[in-house]
Amino acid sequence: MASGRFLKNKISLSHRVNALSDGGALIFTWMLGHLDCEGRMRGDAMFVKNIVVPYRKYSVKQVDKWLTQMTTLIKDGQPLIQRYEVDGHQYIFYPGFSGEQGQSRIPGEAPAWKGKEAPSVLPAPSGYEATEQVMPITERAIKNTADILDPQLKEMVEAYEANIGIATPGIFEELKNMSKAYPDGWFKDAVSEASGYNKRSLRYIEKILERWTVEGKGDGTKRAKKQLAKVDNTIEGLRIEE
Repeated sequence: MASGRFLKNKISLSHRVNALSDGGALIFTWMLGHLDCEGRMRGDAMFVKNIVVPYRKYSVKQVDKWLTQMTTLIKDGQPLIQRYEVDGHQYIFYPGFSGEQGQSRIPGEAPAWKGKEAPSVLPAPSGYEATEQVMPITERAIKNTADILDPQLKEMVEAYEANIGIATPGIFEELKNMSKAYPDGWFKDAVSEASGYNKRSLRYIEKILERWTVEGKGDGTKRAKKQLAKVDNTIEGLRIEE
């Protein structure tokens, strides 16, 4: 995904965008920066709220209402955005995205900017052909957490995607390594703590986990392990004396 997108000045004259509330218009324009190379992104309202407008005091219900309104604003048979569901997951698609970001000068060829980005890992909406090749599970972001057999890793991916962002191939590998390093449930709790401080990054979450490993988690997990080790050592000492 690119770090930014083109936003043309004609958007300020768009009747459809101006039909949105201030909050809706803000979300519509800010979502542009979070779209992949095919104009898609995760589409559930909580995800949009957490990723696009984390510091705005909008409720998830408000965000969902504005997203729904965008689907009703039609021009030339196309809505501002299309919301769709695949395998129980919600997605958003901007129908006019590719044209607005710059077209290829050579008919039939993808524009140059697309070649600089990773292929979309999100499923295409009905009626639109996906331009990317489907990669094996180890080389792409997870489309469906049902693909993950390890229950702890599955929980970690779900927690990451619900609060932080899409689990890219690199993120997935890091989560896999972390699932072996920390007890069950720790990652999900660390995500919750990080989200409470609006620190939505894997590095921040990892720092929380490292702190818990050294100082204890606060639920007695580490302390219990220390006490068990102490008991084991005591028993071993008694055996030696015998």
